[in-house]
Amino acid sequence: MDNYYTQFDLLRSRAFLETDNSELFWQLLFYMEFYRDYGAHITLYCDILDTQPYAAMAWYNLGIAYRRSDNIDEALEALEYAFICKPRFEAAYYAFADLALQDGQYRRALLSLMEMKQYVSVNEMMLVYLSECMLCCGDQKAAGRYARQALRLNPSSAEACYW
Repeated sequence: MDNYYTQFDLLRSRAFLETDNSELFWQLLFYMEFYRDYGAHITLYCDILDTQPYAAMAWYNLGIAYRRSDNIDEALEALEYAFICKPRFEAAYYAFADLALQDGQYRRALLSLMEMKQYVSVNEMMLVYLSECMLCCGDQKAAGRYARQALRLNPSSAEACYW
């Protein structure tokens, strides 16, 4: 555990200087998930965002930390800021949509996915999420249409078959 704190301190000091280094933030996310030290990571990302409010990866990691801490509203807000700061941030859109769907906020998930379609090329995963959102919102025709589009991209997609 001592090695974790040493490594975390080194990564922490670099994170303030290299807010655009996505590899560094993915590594911090790995450490957070592995050691489950969510409080320290929430503090770190909040401190970074105080000085660098447009650091998309810091917003994303903060959202994941809040999600793991069961702070759903804060997680959704942080994830939303992540893709606002970086409109082509695919992982942030998916994390947001997944969490919004789990929380029963179907329209919010749908709106984020529709926005994502403007910035990211359409793929099977996006279509599956859109199908799920449409079904949850009560539009079965649109849900079926998105699921069929996903199946055209990947005929063996179990999720597209399900939705």
